Amino acid sequence: MIDDERRLWVATERPSDIGGAVAVLEISDTAEWHTYAPRNSGLASGQVNDILQDREGRYWFATDFEGVSVYDPDELEAQ
Repeated sequence: MIDDERRLWVATERPSDIGGAVAVLEISDTAEWHTYAPRNSGLASGQVNDILQDREGRYWFATDFEGVSVYDPDELEAQ
């Protein structure tokens, strides 16, 4: 998914213990990757099946077995 800020969000369906996470590419002159996993962000699971951005700019992550996580870009980690 490409969000309103021109960032590319990519999710994996792998369990977190073998590298499952959400990666974000800042699309700019100096491309930068950021990785969000349960251990560093509060995501419910590294097995993310879908990512949506709502009208308020929050990101919703649908996971396989742990439910939904909501990420507010004004906060440091997923809720």
